Amino acid sequence: MLYLAFGPLGLTNDDLWTVTLGGLTDMIEGWRYREFLRSRRDARLALWIRAAVWAKKCPDIEELTGVWASGKIMTKLDHYRKTVNRIKARKKRGQQ
Repeated sequence: MLYLAFGPLGLTNDDLWTVTLGGLTDMIEGWRYREFLRSRRDARLALWIRAAVWAKKCPDIEELTGVWASGKIMTKLDHYRKTVNRIKARKKRGQQ
């Protein structure tokens, strides 16, 4: 956690000792989401470059960066499976 606080978050020693654990967790979550958005931006640029050379099949952004769901990055397939399982569980609860 210290590496994140002093590295990507840019906190000083005084900042680290005045922030609460919940506040630090929120900062880390925000940093993770910013990194996810940056990877999507980079993937979009890669797609534009790939399309510029007339690719036969261009991958979509989610295939390159994953999907942000419930505070986690997962593959499209994992996200699909999780959604299907959630729907099945909801249907089972509705039948009972």
